[in-house]
Amino acid sequence: MAFVSAVAFFTAARRAPALCARSSAFVAPAARRSTLPRRAFAAAAAPPTTMTIKEGDTLPVDGVKLMTLGADGPSPVDIAPYFKGKKTVVFAIPGCFTSTCQKSHFPSFAGDNAAALKAKGVDEIVCVAVNDPFVCDAFAKVMNTPEITLLGDGNAAWVKSMGLEADLGAFGGIRSSRWSMYVDDGVVKKAFLEGGPGYTNISGGAHMIENL
Repeated sequence: MAFVSAVAFFTAARRAPALCARSSAFVAPAARRSTLPRRAFAAAAAPPTTMTIKEGDTLPVDGVKLMTLGADGPSPVDIAPYFKGKKTVVFAIPGCFTSTCQKSHFPSFAGDNAAALKAKGVDEIVCVAVNDPFVCDAFAKVMNTPEITLLGDGNAAWVKSMGLEADLGAFGGIRSSRWSMYVDDGVVKKAFLEGGPGYTNISGGAHMIENL
């Protein structure tokens, strides 16, 4: 009888880890589901892998073009002649019609802030968005800010060439991080790089005004 009891005890002890393993396997999927949004958000907020552009550099121009929508349809913009011989404030948004871009970042370069930048000698204010020229044109019409020129970097080729891309994953793929620059004759004189899609006003209009 004692022998049977001992066998039963050791059998139950050997089965216990397996039961715990099955129990953990049952709980784990729910735990994974609960962390998916957090992981997805972390991936969306991840900074670009490299940030190569810096003050004193010339804007990259080889093999990349920006786009605009004219009367005859989409037109390429050659970067070197576009920025040549003038003082430009250029900033980037991850995409048109996204909430932070539309409500905070883009408007920070319009209105009174645009006037203040022009008073400091800025010839043109340019916004670059990782969108096709049709979306950029629609956004410009909605925002009604003729003081800002909106150019499309549809496949993010230009921001990649500067190391300023941000991978938003399922939220939008490769986009631009947020940044702003003061460019004189194609040379970066001031660079304010957020390092990701988040907005902390470092790349905003007021910060640019304060540092010119």
